[in-house]
Amino acid sequence: RVRGAQQRGDMAEKGSSFPCGGVLPKEETGAAKFIQENPLFDGRGCRVAIFDTGVDPGVAGLQVTSDGRPKIIDVVDCTGSGDVDTTEEKPINADTNTVVGLSGRTLTLGNWKVPTGKVRLGLKRAFEIFPGGLKRRIKEERKREFDEKHRKAATEAQRALGEWEASHKSPSEAERREKKDLEAVIEALSEANDQYDDPGPVWDCVVFHDGAKWRAVVDTESKGDLTRSAPMTNYRDERQYATVGGVTNTKDTAALLNYVLNIYEDGKKLCIACDAGSHGTHVAGIVAANFPDNPELNGVAPGAQIVGCKIGDSRLGSMETGTGLVRALNHAKDMGCDLINLSYGESYTYENTGRVIEMITEFVNRHGITFVASAGNNGPALSTIGAPGGTASAIISVGAYVSPPMMEVEYSLREKLDPTNYTWSSRGPCRDGYQGVTICAPGGAIAPVPTWTLQGKQLMNGTSMSSPNCCGGLALLVSALRHSGLQFTPHSLRRAIENTAAPVSFIEPQALGSGLLQVGAAFEYHRRNDGAPAALLRMGVSLPQRVVQGRACRGLYVREPRECEKVVQTLVMVTPEWHPDGDNRDQVGFELQVEIRCDAPWVHVPQFMVVNAQGKSFDLKVDPTKLPEGDHHAVVEGIDAANPGRGPLFTVPITVVRPLKIGNESDARLRLDARTYRPGSIDRHFVAVPEAATLAEVTFRTKAVEGNHMLVVHALQVVPCTPVSNRNPTELEEYIRIRPNHEVTRRVPVVGGLTLELCLCKWWASLGECT
Repeated sequence: RVRGAQQRGDMAEKGSSFPCGGVLPKEETGAAKFIQENPLFDGRGCRVAIFDTGVDPGVAGLQVTSDGRPKIIDVVDCTGSGDVDTTEEKPINADTNTVVGLSGRTLTLGNWKVPTGKVRLGLKRAFEIFPGGLKRRIKEERKREFDEKHRKAATEAQRALGEWEASHKSPSEAERREKKDLEAVIEALSEANDQYDDPGPVWDCVVFHDGAKWRAVVDTESKGDLTRSAPMTNYRDERQYATVGGVTNTKDTAALLNYVLNIYEDGKKLCIACDAGSHGTHVAGIVAANFPDNPELNGVAPGAQIVGCKIGDSRLGSMETGTGLVRALNHAKDMGCDLINLSYGESYTYENTGRVIEMITEFVNRHGITFVASAGNNGPALSTIGAPGGTASAIISVGAYVSPPMMEVEYSLREKLDPTNYTWSSRGPCRDGYQGVTICAPGGAIAPVPTWTLQGKQLMNGTSMSSPNCCGGLALLVSALRHSGLQFTPHSLRRAIENTAAPVSFIEPQALGSGLLQVGAAFEYHRRNDGAPAALLRMGVSLPQRVVQGRACRGLYVREPRECEKVVQTLVMVTPEWHPDGDNRDQVGFELQVEIRCDAPWVHVPQFMVVNAQGKSFDLKVDPTKLPEGDHHAVVEGIDAANPGRGPLFTVPITVVRPLKIGNESDARLRLDARTYRPGSIDRHFVAVPEAATLAEVTFRTKAVEGNHMLVVHALQVVPCTPVSNRNPTELEEYIRIRPNHEVTRRVPVVGGLTLELCLCKWWASLGECT
């Protein structure tokens, strides 16, 4: 609050003190400083494919790059939701320049060049492609219009009946039939209201060849007048888009849905490509938005170009399909993309396997496309990582970090808190021991959203936002390395960001991964180690003697009660992964002298090994028997003995969980000491569930509490051949508002003989303390 004219004048002289750095965070990762010091390395020369709900080509910030090139170079619908069958062909009436569309409407065409005198026709229901939010809004507006007309008609019918009755005190038989007609009108209007259903507009589509290209027009106004419609060709050719305006009778700007057209199969298939939700545009804005007049609001890489690949099917509530992902992968390769961002994910049963994972791995290893994805929003319990981001070795998986500037601007917190990970950010490891989270980046942003949302920008958070923040940082690296003439691969980029990531106090490694992304340090690392042995290779790690669901493990995860009571000894295989099309002579002379390190005293490894082209194994011994209750994390690192400053060339993640044994089967109870919780604090307990148990009951009571606080209760078991999170029958996840003298009891099914994690966590933004 500013009081007095003098204070207002002082504010005007000083200018705005608004901390714009918290709007779309770039300082935390060093991206803003990197561009300031290297203006030409702002993503120029880098193409990023956005696999998401689609990208709106008409929003501010996604029009041009920082050097004036088109920002969005292609928009495609890979789901099939926008497809229109246009196999039917009809001649144009030369006298009237019209054709009868498949809806039955007479379509008046514009002054178009149609050498053949024939057009192809199709029909599309608008609600098949409308985003869910837009469809709900339009249905509400159309229902209001219907209700208004219905009320008028019903009132008029009632008035007519009343007037008839007033003027016919003793009606004849013929006159009574008139009354029945009036009553039938009222009844029909009542039934029309009760049975109201809105299937939405139906659009006629016209496709033709102008002698050079296929072009198309869609009658989005459903009036048949196409004289003012500009025919559009494939978006990538001319970058045209159109806007759906009036789909109601009262507003010409009701929808404001931007769409593009793509024409396939010699005009026999038209695709109307629009977004299935606001998510994809927001993600694209985080990666690469460019606001020439307000550069402080830019995305991470304002010089990068975007290829929008819609994988969220509008007919399935924006859910993705394997077919859509495969189509998107092929299109990203055809468009020469350097990076792919996938801010989608779900629970899994089998990690690092399946057709889509195989294709992603091929595109990373063979075609050199770096794949970045969200780690998941299913935390805070361990092993809640999402697929495919956190489960596939070929993908850089990104957890969600929140900084004090973000808290101040995006969430308007009244107190300053320490930086942390969001409570819901998924944690590793996978069931096969793989770390799950590669790295962390800011997981919230106020970024552009589609015009149909009726707002320019919106706050969203999730690992869906941390992934594009990291992807934008990688676009800066690609831009810098390319302009510097340095070679890079997805594996060298990954090693650079992992080995230079910043540690963050109080964030556990299962959530943080290697640390917080640091763009400048990663570039210097890559430049300094250019040409070093194995710099461009991935060093694959497997534990062939430990198998989960038919596949060799990628790390060591000791969790269940029986295994914790004995020493674990296993073989670790380290294998250089060569480019499938590379020169075999590179393998002949390959030899890498490696120093093996691990600081954990309960982990035992040899000190050295020599790795050749076909790989080398070493023996790993882990003794969990003397570890206290809780979770324990260690990493075995393989270091280039000739250049230790390079950091790890490979790592073997190790997670050991030591559960508590409680009573016996007749008295299986555990009482925990009181604990004071602050924002973001996490308390994990692991319990060895008795063999005969089928249900666990958790009760907690508040002691010292002032006001309301949000407590997260998350319990689960890792059950073989069962999804770890979301569809896990042994999972309990609940957000509970607690108050003074509050007692809460919850129950969760359990499997006897397995370890149950009970995670109690105070919501990261729930201020104050509670006990």
